[in-house]
Amino acid sequence: MPRDRYTYQIEVGYRDSSKKRVTVVQGTPGTPKVALDLIRLMTDVEPPDLSDLSDLPVSFPPGFPFN
Repeated sequence: MPRDRYTYQIEVGYRDSSKKRVTVVQGTPGTPKVALDLIRLMTDVEPPDLSDLSDLPVSFPPGFPFN
C-alpha cells in the first residue's frame, strides 16, 4: 500500500450473515462513487458534545473500571 495516501477498508454485512470487505486507496482512479460517498460521510462526522453527560441512562461507580 502507498505510504503517502490513506487506505480505507469498508466491510458490509448481509442478512444471510455473509460479509464483503473492500479496500480503497485514496486517489485510485475508477473508485466507485458510492465508496467515496461512504468514506466522506464517515470521515466528515462532527464530534459529539461530551460537555454534559448527565442524561446518560447508565451511571458508573467511582473508579470504574479500576475498582
